[in-house]
Order: sequence, then structure tokens, then C-alpha cells
Amino acid sequence: MLLKRVISPATKILVLKQVNAIFGGIVRLLVAYLFVFAGVNLLLVFSEPVRTQYQDSYVAKYIIKSAPAQIDHVVDNA
Repeated sequence: MLLKRVISPATKILVLKQVNAIFGGIVRLLVAYLFVFAGVNLLLVFSEPVRTQYQDSYVAKYIIKSAPAQIDHVVDNA
């Protein structure tokens, strides 16, 4: 509660408000990417039709193959 009282007025400053919005958007994008990654992996395990479609999808293959490397890169640079 105390932290909220200290931070809340600071986020009303225009520059901090914009930075907060940008970082919030980046975090939301990463969370959405991770949900897609996890969802595709789960569907590949349990569904044969999804596995068949996965074989024809360049985007799904890119997400599955590049996500671990991209996550490591983000974590290392954080």
C-alpha cells in the first residue's frame, strides 16, 4: 500500500507514463508469445490433426524452434 502511494504520483508524469505504457506493452507481447508457444506444444502432444497442420506451417515451426533461444536472450539481457 505504501509503495502504491509513492509510485502512483510518479506515473502521472508524462515521460514516466509513456515509458510505463511501452514496457507494459512489451510485457503483454511476451506473455502472449509464451501462451502461444505453450498452447502449440500442448496441442502437438495430444492432437494428431494439429500435428499434421504443424508440419505445413512455417510460422508454428518458427515459434516452436526459436522461442527457447529468444527467451534465454531476454532473460540474459534483463
